Amino acid sequence: MHRELQDLVSSTRAGETVVVEGPRGNARHALLKEAVEGARSAGASAWLLPCAVSEAGLWAGASNLLEELIPLARQYAPDLLETHHVALSPVVPVLTGGREAESLTDTATGVEAVRNYALDRAYRIPHGLVDFMDELFQRAPVPPRRILVCEDFELSGVLVRRFFHQLMRRRGDALGITLVVVTQAGHSARALEVFGAGFAPRKLSLGLEPEAVEPLTPRDWLRRAVALEQQVRGNPEDTEIHVPELVRMWLRTEHPERARYWQAYALARYNHRGFYEDAASFIDGVLENVDELVTTTGGFTRWNLVGGIFGCLVAIGQPERALQVVHDEALHKVTDPAERARVCYVLAMAHARFLPERNLDRAAQYLLDGIRLLDDDSVPDELRHFLTVFLNNGLALVRHRQGFPAEAIELCRKGFEHLTQNMPADKHRLHRSILLYNIAQVYTATREYEKAIENFTGAMEMDPNYSEYYNERGSAYLKLDRYDEAIRDYHEAMRLSPPYPEVWTNLAQCYRRQGRLEDAERAYARAIDLEPSTNLAHAGRAHTLDLLGRHDEALAEYGAALELDPAQPLLLANRAVLRYRQGNVADALADLDSAVVMAPDQAMLFRNRARALADLGRADDAARDLERFLELAPAAPDRGEVEAWLETLRGELVAA
Repeated sequence: MHRELQDLVSSTRAGETVVVEGPRGNARHALLKEAVEGARSAGASAWLLPCAVSEAGLWAGASNLLEELIPLARQYAPDLLETHHVALSPVVPVLTGGREAESLTDTATGVEAVRNYALDRAYRIPHGLVDFMDELFQRAPVPPRRILVCEDFELSGVLVRRFFHQLMRRRGDALGITLVVVTQAGHSARALEVFGAGFAPRKLSLGLEPEAVEPLTPRDWLRRAVALEQQVRGNPEDTEIHVPELVRMWLRTEHPERARYWQAYALARYNHRGFYEDAASFIDGVLENVDELVTTTGGFTRWNLVGGIFGCLVAIGQPERALQVVHDEALHKVTDPAERARVCYVLAMAHARFLPERNLDRAAQYLLDGIRLLDDDSVPDELRHFLTVFLNNGLALVRHRQGFPAEAIELCRKGFEHLTQNMPADKHRLHRSILLYNIAQVYTATREYEKAIENFTGAMEMDPNYSEYYNERGSAYLKLDRYDEAIRDYHEAMRLSPPYPEVWTNLAQCYRRQGRLEDAERAYARAIDLEPSTNLAHAGRAHTLDLLGRHDEALAEYGAALELDPAQPLLLANRAVLRYRQGNVADALADLDSAVVMAPDQAMLFRNRARALADLGRADDAARDLERFLELAPAAPDRGEVEAWLETLRGELVAA
């Protein structure tokens, strides 16, 4: 078996992922360690990476790899630690000197933590790690054949699996990387779901017998759990790394109830960071023990727990279950008026934002009910002021979606003024910035871009490290053709966040409108590299490549965009023009036929199709298309030219 494993590792190609299956234990680990050492002896770079979350933390596997790469960066490319700090710091905070430049969303706690990150925000971190490795391997003397052996991959975190998938998809070939995924038998398929449907790697079964390992006693686990708690006490960074391990240890003691606090802690901590898919693994443990956590474990209220579960479930796309949890564990069990008002808020958001079928009237009623609850004398004044504005902000969203933008803006504006008048300047700064941001979004929707920019700017003055504010203000500048200001904002958005495709697509759009076609093409390509399903980036890059004279590449990009979404008549028309110029009239006509079916009122489609039909000798069909063009565009600037052409075609038909 030793030879089979060595042969498998030595025969893998750059960019290939292979699977090794075998029972956990010392024997498997020894074989993997020997294979890695053998690869190094043969001149390759090789790493054996422990990936079990419960033993090495949420980022297990990725963090171990980076711990070995960061010293190389310090020696050969120290600037990369700064340029990629925002992606590295959540994974190896100690080695990189702390967290990234934090936004108010990161630092707000307790009642002031009023924003949850979107699910895909966490997905930026793996992309940033890939970029770091890409640049580092180009500068550090790392042997060009690189083998990553990921042990216990089925026990790794969701974000870690995404990291290794993105690494192999984006740079596996270019960086000469082979990924060896090691799991127990029968567990590899689920572990590799993130790699996509149809992914079928080579497999090797080690054929090992399960090991008879003498288990630790509950007293042994107790000693370990207590020691680890003492080790991490007072250090949130260490606690975040070790909390899954604390859960695992306490569950094996004679006091498994001690694990429940840490399950609730992990759920809250990962939710706050936006790591919802990994947070979800703690939901069942918390949900089964809500009553006990509230009555015997300090630090949690019922709504802390149920609200956190709701937020996690809606983030991962389970709004129906989220709503059921609130109904079962909060609606009739939460008695505090202020917390009942919060229950009303999330019920409203379920119906206004998250459920497949929206019910805006019902959402509005929940919010109004919540506001009435705040009249209770038991609600402290400061909390009443905040929650009144908070629920009215939710009502503003509902009014905007109901088609009343002016009312939405007024609710947010009055809320901002109310907080300013009734709160110290250092209180609820995040919520104030969100109110201005929401006003800006409504103004953007109503195309009042100058007012949108004014409010985006106000939000950014309060919260200068929130990447999305810069991205969205940049797009408002772009609408006003203020290109230099847009570009500055887009670059600042990039500095404040690991990479994400939206901001690169927006930058590309800006470059294209400026006429900076080479820059636009590169920015579109960057967006596509980050997310191949970014349709707008494919379409924009296709048009840009066409303008640059790179016609074959343009055709490929048109094809990619249309494969993602075939119902794009204008894109079909653009590809038809390119095909026609290349002399491929039949394919151009096929594109135009499809476009006309999708957009039968677009006059130019008929004019263009008439040209293709005429070239193919179908004068009668061409004439009918020109007649249709004139019906749809009676004031067309080229009407005279089209009429003359139509008469020529009719003459040809008479002569025939």
